[in-house]
Formats: sequence, C-alpha cells, structure tokens
Amino acid sequence: MSEASTIGIRRGKRVWIALSFSIVSLCLSAAAVYYFARPRIVTIEKPVEKVVEKLVPQECPSNPVPGRQHSDKSKALSQPTVVRGTPVTKTDAPSQPPIQQDCEGGNCAASVGQQGGITAGQINVNAPIPPVYAFTEEAVASDNRKKINVHIHTDRAVRGAIVGILFSGPIDYVIANNPNVTNSSMSQQNWGPLAQKNGIPLPNSLYVTINAPTVFMPSQELIVPVTSAAEVHVLKVFPVED
Repeated sequence: MSEASTIGIRRGKRVWIALSFSIVSLCLSAAAVYYFARPRIVTIEKPVEKVVEKLVPQECPSNPVPGRQHSDKSKALSQPTVVRGTPVTKTDAPSQPPIQQDCEGGNCAASVGQQGGITAGQINVNAPIPPVYAFTEEAVASDNRKKINVHIHTDRAVRGAIVGILFSGPIDYVIANNPNVTNSSMSQQNWGPLAQKNGIPLPNSLYVTINAPTVFMPSQELIVPVTSAAEVHVLKVFPVED
C-alpha cells in the first residue's frame, strides 16, 4: 500500500471521529437545554397534625341560687332547670299500707290499709263445719193453751249438740215441755231461754242441750213441745256454740 492511500484512510477516520463527537455533544447540549428549560412539577408534602385527646379533670358547675322573686307571676312561670352532673334526689316509694288482723273467738279477719275497723271478711281457722238443722211443726190439740211439737233433724253427727230455736211470739217455759230424742236408749236434755252476750235472755227463744245421747245422729229426731198463750211459729233453728 502506498503512503498516499494510508494518509487518506487516517484522515477519513479522523473525520468520522470528529463527526461522532459533534453529534454526541449536540445530543448532550439538547438534553441539557430540555432538562433546565422544561417546566417542573414540585410536590410539597404538608405535615399532618395528629390530634391527641386528653381527659382534663373539670369541676361540675354549681347550681346558682336564684334571687328571691317578688312577683307571684314570675314564680308561676319559673321552672326548675336540670343541670348535667347535678345529683338528683330520689323520692321514696309509698310505703305499703299496714295489714291488720283481728282474731276473736277463733275467727280471724284481715284488712289491708283499712280504717275504722276490720270489715274485709271472716276466716274460720280450723273450725268445724256447723251442722244444718231441718225442722217441721206439728199442731197438738190443747184445752186452754196453744201447743205445737217441733221436730228437728240434723244433716250430720253432732257431739254435745246445742240447738237454738227462735219463735214468732212468747212461749211458756214449763217443766211439762220436756224435749225428747227418739231412737235412743237414753234421752236427757237441758233447756231454757237463750241468753245474749250481756247475759240478758233473748226474747221468744229456746235452747236445747242434748246430754244423752252424747252424739245427735241424722237417724234420730229431737222433739221439742212448745206451749203459748197465742199461736206461734218457728222462725229459725240453728246450732249454738258454747
């Protein structure tokens, strides 16, 4: 190869190298211009404030005492104000009315909140059921006095029976009018006018205590002769307590 051709080749390489450097420099210049000339978006982060709750003790507000009102109208219009945290007075519940109990003669009656005596009813405690006496009247001929026989039956066996009889008018209390119990080997009775609680005899009344037999049975009959000046009738036959 000749020296002239070798020099030509070297010059061609240098041209290409210079051209390459020029292109690279141009690209870098363009990039620098774009980087510094283009608009920038700047993001600024704001600090977020964190809210911290803290309990601070605070005294409850006291109730102000209102001044004395001189106007009656202002008193009527004023209403109590309820302040939160103010203690509320609790009204006691109404007390239960007293329970009264009266037991007289084995009978008890209860009354709740009642005044003026116990009238709520009567309760018999462990008291036997009283017998029921049925009766019929038999007119008997007599010379100068009116006379009837009272026939009495019981619905159950009664030990030591005491029978009370009320009449429509006055009767005679004579020994001849002696009661009698039928279907019994022995008959013995006490009888006379009924007495009230104060000891005064009850008008137009008669009691018969059956001593024998000791038990008055439904199969038996108590016959009570009664004489009187005027005609009388039986109003009621009932058991009598001791």
